[in-house]
Amino acid sequence: ALQIITYMHAQHGVDLSGHQGDKLDIPAFSSHRTPPAYITNKATQYAIDRYSTTLATQRAIAPKATIVDLPSNHVIRLVNTLIDKIPALVGLTRADSKTPILSVAHLCRFEDHKVIQPPGGYPDGKYWASDNLLFVHGDKTSSVPGATARKYLREGVSVVYGHHHHEELLRNVVEVNGRSRVSFAGSAGCLCQINGSLPSSRTGSDDTGKLAGVQREAWNQGIWFIWYDPKGQQDPVLEICQIEDGQSIFRGQKFQTTVDMYGNPV
Repeated sequence: ALQIITYMHAQHGVDLSGHQGDKLDIPAFSSHRTPPAYITNKATQYAIDRYSTTLATQRAIAPKATIVDLPSNHVIRLVNTLIDKIPALVGLTRADSKTPILSVAHLCRFEDHKVIQPPGGYPDGKYWASDNLLFVHGDKTSSVPGATARKYLREGVSVVYGHHHHEELLRNVVEVNGRSRVSFAGSAGCLCQINGSLPSSRTGSDDTGKLAGVQREAWNQGIWFIWYDPKGQQDPVLEICQIEDGQSIFRGQKFQTTVDMYGNPV
């Protein structure tokens, strides 16, 4: 994904990056049962360091781009745990700062990387790129293919959402003042591991504490590029980029991962 973003920025310039949420799973603060290895402080620290590094890398690729991190149900686990256990720490900041200390924004150095987080938290946080292009993490989902996108088509504008990790896309055409307006609703999928190595609703734990039920998730990996008019006078145009098994064929070019999930050369 980073290779492809680098390529597109060199070709056209990337001016906006919408991160659809769940960049940190934070299973140590979840109500779901998770194998012990995933809920240690080292695992949580690794996730924080990794996401901050990803943000720094993307900022280096497109120094002037607006980077938006959308609030999501997995990330909100940290605040929910504080509310349940130590509510007095919720919202506590450093002196003369507005960013809570025990927040992903502070821990992952959003301020240093110039990352915007829409106000309102999950599920209210959303980002309007224009009057007819909306980014949300999402709180709607369905196991029926295409059904989630159909729910978001009701918004009447183009909506990009995350949450359920599947690639989906539906389009709609309406006539407004004698002109056809085309909107879409969909998700590019996800960028997490989909080989079953991550705990999910389909996995469990055996009696030794190891991850059980490992199987390929029915998720899709990919990113989208959207050509849009900031004033909202033109319909957004979508360019799809699918990723599978560490590679992508995009615009007739092959992009291949050069490192494994830990950053080691392959």
